Amino acid sequence: SLIQVGAGDLTAELHALSQKLGISQYVRFVGAKPHDEVQKLMRNAEIFALPSQMAENGDCEGMPFAILEACASGIPVVSTWHS
Repeated sequence: SLIQVGAGDLTAELHALSQKLGISQYVRFVGAKPHDEVQKLMRNAEIFALPSQMAENGDCEGMPFAILEACASGIPVVSTWHS
């Protein structure tokens, strides 16, 4: 199953997409969690994925700490090219 941690502008869209694709029974949206709970989830994960969007003006985030923490947890990381 997929566990989506956090909440943001795309959360409602992701809920709808999971319904549309017929996979909602395999996706858990858990919302924002404290750091220690996120670390526990990472330790039990098989893969870590961190999507990101680039603004229309080309602005984007640098290296997110979440990626570094996932690497430190020893799990494979999938992310966007600008991260």
